[in-house]
Amino acid sequence: SGSHQLIEDKRKIMDLIETYHRHWLDRRNKEVSELLDEEIVRFRDGRITYGLTDTFKRIKNESRGERPSGYASSMQLEIVDMQIHSEINFSIALYSVGIKGGARWEYSDLATIFQVFHKVDDKWKIIGHIENFRLDNPNVRKLPDTVPNRRSPFNFDFVYPVKNLQRAIDFYSPLLGSPEIVTSTSASFRVGDSYFELDSEPIDDRIGVINGRANGYGIINVNSLSDIRDQIRGLIDINMKTKPCGLAECLITEDTSGNIVIFREYKSTNTSPNKKPTIQSLSELGQ
Repeated sequence: SGSHQLIEDKRKIMDLIETYHRHWLDRRNKEVSELLDEEIVRFRDGRITYGLTDTFKRIKNESRGERPSGYASSMQLEIVDMQIHSEINFSIALYSVGIKGGARWEYSDLATIFQVFHKVDDKWKIIGHIENFRLDNPNVRKLPDTVPNRRSPFNFDFVYPVKNLQRAIDFYSPLLGSPEIVTSTSASFRVGDSYFELDSEPIDDRIGVINGRANGYGIINVNSLSDIRDQIRGLIDINMKTKPCGLAECLITEDTSGNIVIFREYKSTNTSPNKKPTIQSLSELGQ
């Protein structure tokens, strides 16, 4: 809060932010334009517009995700971690918007938004808007790893084949903590956003334990095995095979040095064909 911050002004700005995103999500473009100042400067997704006319044209053409029948969008927004600083006629706000979308396939994203507000005739309007999709925020909850997202474009897991799974767990647990996932043939230790995995039944017969050698291999989670397969075929002539691996499908291949590399594509977990566009209000978040 600034030295001239009033509770009433703060509430109006919070309401304005929520209204802006509700109207944008519902494609109520005219209502969005009424919240913008004539001199607005807006930067979003690598493009900048100056003035209300050009900004209005840009907003009308912006994607709101897939459009299920009967809905304007499939996106759901969650506004969190808001900071407001206000003076008499100007105010700024910095906040994050958690995004979940997809009618047939789920995805998630995170926007960091900085806005400048100008009070005209006792009414706040947005005069500046900067929206960035490349920053993270630990205060915004993350969706499961099976939901593709740009917060973590890919996760890289590392696997060691082992002869005796329990013996290997007993060795690594004091070093890494207890494994997060344990099956009859594997144990997975969380390391940041990835896993260090022990596997007693490797997915390929070329993978095995050779004493005194580096026996591990990487698993790279990707959105499309088909795309990866096509790219590899353009780089090297090798045999590739696909196998199911848990809730995913794995592509087993080699690099140009003969190292085993596995690419993994998770199956979609979205069971709802239509998702109503929603936005979680600031009041619901206890702001």
